[in-house]
Amino acid sequence: MSAGELYYEALVKKYEAEIAGAKATLTTYFNSSVGIGEHSDLLEEFDKHLEALSNAEDKLEKLKKHFNPVKDLGRSPVTNGKVGHEEG
Repeated sequence: MSAGELYYEALVKKYEAEIAGAKATLTTYFNSSVGIGEHSDLLEEFDKHLEALSNAEDKLEKLKKHFNPVKDLGRSPVTNGKVGHEEG
């Protein structure tokens, strides 16, 4: 596995973890008042975690769209196979 592929996989896992964390927090907040008792501005707290979820999903989507090594079949995930940036 190339360095580019390792970084790609690390980013995928990072964004998937951020998505899972935000979903877990929001699920707790929606289903249990115990988890939100110390927060005075509940709407802001919900919005903060929804924004984190949205950002991570967007980043994961863009990463897979523009730098997917499986889709690009053999082209570098970092350069997306552009001329002048080929691996040797």
